[in-house]
Amino acid sequence: MPRVSYALNIVDDFQPLFEALSEWCREQKINADSLAGSAAASRLFDFVDQGCSSKTQLLEAMRSELSH
Repeated sequence: MPRVSYALNIVDDFQPLFEALSEWCREQKINADSLAGSAAASRLFDFVDQGCSSKTQLLEAMRSELSH
């Protein structure tokens, strides 16, 4: 069962990223499956690597970058 537990942890770890991507795409009126959606997902992964761990932190980072 360790693999099942590991898989569940991965889902939990990435849930904020998926939620942030969904909200970001709604706000920006882009499709998550589009090139712009893919670029947003990539940037969100960058923010996760930089330590953002919540949907709120990820969206704040995206909005901050957009405003600069």
